[in-house]
Amino acid sequence: MDDRGSLYSAIVSTTAAFIISLWIHYPNFNFSFYSDIVWFWYRVEVAGGKIPYIDYNFEYPVISGLIVYLASLAGSVEVYYLVISLIIYLCLIGSLVLTLKIAGNTDRVLMFTAFTSSSIIYSVYSFDWIGSFLLLLSIYLFYRKLTISGFTLGLAGATRIIPLICILAFISDIRDLRSKAKYILATILGLITPNIYFLAKNFNGAVYPYIYQATWRVEDSWLVIVPFNHQLVSLIVMVIMVIIVMFKWSGSIMYKCGLLLFTFMISSYKFPPQYFIQLLPFSALITRKYPAFITADLLNSAIILGWFTPSFSLGNPWIISSPVQWCAIARQAILLYIVIDSLWPSLKLKHG
Repeated sequence: MDDRGSLYSAIVSTTAAFIISLWIHYPNFNFSFYSDIVWFWYRVEVAGGKIPYIDYNFEYPVISGLIVYLASLAGSVEVYYLVISLIIYLCLIGSLVLTLKIAGNTDRVLMFTAFTSSSIIYSVYSFDWIGSFLLLLSIYLFYRKLTISGFTLGLAGATRIIPLICILAFISDIRDLRSKAKYILATILGLITPNIYFLAKNFNGAVYPYIYQATWRVEDSWLVIVPFNHQLVSLIVMVIMVIIVMFKWSGSIMYKCGLLLFTFMISSYKFPPQYFIQLLPFSALITRKYPAFITADLLNSAIILGWFTPSFSLGNPWIISSPVQWCAIARQAILLYIVIDSLWPSLKLKHG
């Protein structure tokens, strides 16, 4: 099959998986799965067409908030849901096309993206595919338009904060200090530009998402076992892991970005299962053993199923005794194994 035929087949397969995600979260169905997108609608401010960051506090960064606001003007939960789903779908397909252009190997990319339980359950769930698309676009532009790449990375951070960690990969691949400074400045500009209006109108509302995320409780992370400051412990572990990864890594910018995203998820005090979407486009490059990744993927899907199935969560799903948290911790442990195996493939690691 030629490249065009492979791309067409990949898009069709991914679209089929996306339709399932669209269907299982569709509002007002008796069997609908929970999703953040639908939950937002039932906040009076969203359904009432209020402006986030000005009329009320919204805990997601500005591009996500603007998407919710514009979709809410549709006036009904169904149309609101379909508008956001269409944006997510376009970003999903954009992410797929960019991943294939950068990484190649259609079958392997599909195995790690569309054909995963996390993709089906969490695609129409939050804004992760939108942030992922902007990050991948930044990678694609890196060797073509350096400044635009930095600006696009900033936009990714204005959608989902996590992609900003990848600036370490970008600036490590830029040799001269002047270009490094230009890239950092372009990223900051991309982050600030969508926020300018809101910063001027209501500074506290504009910075609220970042304060909210930084002070949120430990969620679906191994750090639930730590009895003190989770944010501080998370930061220390993350810095140590990032230094180790950056000392050892080599290869493409996409591979390096993937390692940083994996590192973030492993060390973060906050790893709700929808974040897993951001790993999918990079997982084919990072993962040498498919069974390990697909096991982490299945555990990731089990988290949300456990949250809303009391007989599975055994009561409060927030506490360490809940199987929900066991799944979350096991998922992070497997991701750690994947990173170690990627950086030190000759190292003899025990399984199980």
